[in-house]
Amino acid sequence: MFRFLLCDWVVTRYCLLVISGSFISCIFLSIVNPVTAAESVTLIMEGKTFSVTMPDGLCAIDTKNNEIEEFLFDQMKPLYEPQSHLLLLALPCEAVYRLRNVEDELMDFVYSEWLVLYMPEGDIPQNINRASYIAQSKIELEKLDFSQFVNKINEKYSNGDSLVSSLGISIGEISKVGRIISDDNALYMNIGIVSRSPDGDTPIGAVMSSTLVNGVGPFAAIYQNIDQNFDFTMLHDRMKIFMEDMIARNGTNADVVEATQSHWSSRFSSGIVGAFIGVVIFGGIAFFKLLIRTFRKN
Repeated sequence: MFRFLLCDWVVTRYCLLVISGSFISCIFLSIVNPVTAAESVTLIMEGKTFSVTMPDGLCAIDTKNNEIEEFLFDQMKPLYEPQSHLLLLALPCEAVYRLRNVEDELMDFVYSEWLVLYMPEGDIPQNINRASYIAQSKIELEKLDFSQFVNKINEKYSNGDSLVSSLGISIGEISKVGRIISDDNALYMNIGIVSRSPDGDTPIGAVMSSTLVNGVGPFAAIYQNIDQNFDFTMLHDRMKIFMEDMIARNGTNADVVEATQSHWSSRFSSGIVGAFIGVVIFGGIAFFKLLIRTFRKN
């Protein structure tokens, strides 16, 4: 039986929001746009236009040109709110190809990797640059007790009217694996999560990351099902490439935030919650299939 050996479980309210975003990603992993590897996507963050490149083999869900993908994204966005705003979902491209095939009943539909990009609620401290943002973010994240998030996430979806609740999907265990690390571009945290459903427990590994780019502080999380070949180092490297590319494409200025108000702690909590939500939503393939069937019936 899979067990997580973790160091400490500390993060602030801002982290809570971040993790929510990440968990939501897990549940909706399989809803991506089948373009090609290294697909470039344009999106809006805090009123600014950004360009991001998908990791090799992943495609972003198309929310503008594909009706079923737009439906899936619209169904997932409220699951992140109010702690975070979902910006982008990415799944294996071959999974997206199947998704777009209306004749595919998805009976054997599976996926093992997904990525989400989201923006936690809350302001960033005034006149902070990227280096300070990363350093202070590590401090805030290390203050949080991850154990509190299990109940918070499960309570969020315990409503009997919730699709997640109706399918019996929940978070069974959350662990911070190793230390929070950082470089000049971003901070990174390894997370071990157990997603529970009537089909059994599924261990999932995730790397959550955040940075300051063009004056905004997005969070991203990439997830994989844990098996005998799983390696946090490989997952970290994929996230690192994604974050560095986002900075190279969009962070040419000094990255100094001009804010008039700061709710620093709450923003980190939201970021953590976002990461966990990705597990709940995308880790439950049954949830994804139910949404697809609902769309096709209508």
